[in-house]
Amino acid sequence: FFGIFGCFLYSVSFLSLRAGTSSLLSCREEMSAVAGEKAPVAGQPLYAALQARSFSRVVFVTAGYPKADSTVQILLAIQESGAVDVVEVGVPYTDPVGDGPVIAECGRVARENGVTSIQQCIAYVKEAQDKGFKLPVVLMGYVNTFKPGWAAAARGSVSGVIVVDLPYEEPFTHDFVADCRGHGISFIPICTPMTTPERLASIDTLTDTFVYCTTVTGVTGARDFGEYFEKVYAPVYAKIKASVRHKAVVGFGIS
Repeated sequence: FFGIFGCFLYSVSFLSLRAGTSSLLSCREEMSAVAGEKAPVAGQPLYAALQARSFSRVVFVTAGYPKADSTVQILLAIQESGAVDVVEVGVPYTDPVGDGPVIAECGRVARENGVTSIQQCIAYVKEAQDKGFKLPVVLMGYVNTFKPGWAAAARGSVSGVIVVDLPYEEPFTHDFVADCRGHGISFIPICTPMTTPERLASIDTLTDTFVYCTTVTGVTGARDFGEYFEKVYAPVYAKIKASVRHKAVVGFGIS
């Protein structure tokens, strides 16, 4: 179902993985949590899911794609597969500057299907949970899609949130993070191959669960995993992980 529904595979932990291995589960990483570390108030289901494995698998789906009523079925199918630990639900947006052609097209179709608000996306998650969906959910989108009241509506249903265009330096970012934490939702900051160690350490303070590593300086989209692993993914991951204490999820181009 990954190809059919436009899902993208991301992963936590790359230390032992080698290009061409048949099983991603052969990878392992030192646990980022110190023994006896208290679980965070924000994003507890997400935190628990990441700590339960040394290698975690995260998929992305666009809410409202390919049809408005498809999202709940897709979420349940992902859980049924048994192959996924966390699900990112993308909020459709009119100007997705960080998205490549595939996700941008998914968002366009979703908007044409009438899915234009974050409240609709949260409603899909809740409906799936009413039908037995239990995987941690991370909402992913752009700041203009997160309208006032979204965090209260998402409380208890959404574990985390990734906002592509909220940099550490913006004062509003810190207000947004405080609002997330006040509703038990972990803010997940984004870092890039160009992020300095000093800035990585600052970014790491914004999260309770993990940092999101974009391994390339372009947009989302498929790359050749075997070619990119040794040259791009592993070095970027090692650099970022050396400067943060939380888990690191590697994204953009993992396919």
